[in-house]
Amino acid sequence: MKKSLLLSFISVLATTMMWGQSEVVDFTTKHLTDAASVTSIDGAGCTVSFTNAKWYNNGNAIRVYNGGTFTVTSKEVAIESIELTLASGGGSNAITPDVGTLSGTTWTGNNETVTFTIGGTSGNRRLQAITVNYSTGVA
Repeated sequence: MKKSLLLSFISVLATTMMWGQSEVVDFTTKHLTDAASVTSIDGAGCTVSFTNAKWYNNGNAIRVYNGGTFTVTSKEVAIESIELTLASGGGSNAITPDVGTLSGTTWTGNNETVTFTIGGTSGNRRLQAITVNYSTGVA
């Protein structure tokens, strides 16, 4: 019984601590394999999922190709903003979110999941990291 209560308390505390917090998911520290497809990377409070994406040591970034997507999904609370850290040499393909607003490299809104689509008929965008700012309330 004590163990169950302790685990419940820790779970509530971890969720409460994430509210109003931010987290950097730095892809350059994830020890990814050169030229390998990337499908998902876990952060402490979110998961970033990819379609049509590969990691390259040359450029030190995940290349998300035209027509590809990356989705940021919160594990506990809503996301207020996402700041994209782009690497150089990644082209100028449009990045379009399915909800909220993207201004430059900063998305703002209030959602548990945000999917970004890379536009164009060729090329890619190179992601090195994202900073996720979580809401102060429950998603």
